[in-house]
Amino acid sequence: MVADVPVLGEAFAHYRLDARVEPAATAVTDAFLATDTRSGEEIMLEILRAGVSGVERARFGMRARRLRAVSHAGILAVLEAAPGHCAFEAPTNHPLDEHAGVAIARARQKLCWLAQIASAVAALHAGGVVHGALSLDGITVAPDTTVKLTVFAGGDVTGSPLDDVRAFVAAACELLLGADAPGVTEPAFAERLHAAGAPRETAAVLARVRGGGAATSEDLAGHLAPFADYAGPSTEPLLPIVPRRE
Repeated sequence: MVADVPVLGEAFAHYRLDARVEPAATAVTDAFLATDTRSGEEIMLEILRAGVSGVERARFGMRARRLRAVSHAGILAVLEAAPGHCAFEAPTNHPLDEHAGVAIARARQKLCWLAQIASAVAALHAGGVVHGALSLDGITVAPDTTVKLTVFAGGDVTGSPLDDVRAFVAAACELLLGADAPGVTEPAFAERLHAAGAPRETAAVLARVRGGGAATSEDLAGHLAPFADYAGPSTEPLLPIVPRRE
């Protein structure tokens, strides 16, 4: 089934569409916050647009099935994969980009988030899925301070795992520093990352990839793994969620 124009408040399959997720999910799909009318559960629903080609429908179905097979705490779980739609657990309304460059967000918490993200990207690649549009605004922070990637079934399939790695590094630099510094040499940029809290070896890897070098998502996950569960001493707990700006 491929939708015509979904209308908010109406039913699509066994879901009630409550709000549109903006901007559009992908070039061939739209996303909505919705309610499962059977259970009352809030979910996110990605719907394939009317008029898409048979190739795009096939890609959507294959990617949805692969996403459903990837089980990782750092990725929004697929609840249902159908020919024309894909249901996910609902994301929170706290995107990670709200923490980018914020001095009060301690480096240890950011490293913990980056470790979780790197592990999730590595799991995607192991499952045969390229994210295709990785950025801080597509990652949300849950009330327990864990992070989750939104990975749409209708996402771009033309990218490579290395594209994801470079997008991850760009997001990591944004989270740690708040903004890039064009023209800064690789060693100098590594020092900036280290000063922002990244260990020297990790900072060097991030700076190298930023400068055009290559790495695998598994490599990055390995460098950051020691920080995945590191919340610091009891006197410096992980920070609470920053309220969404109005």
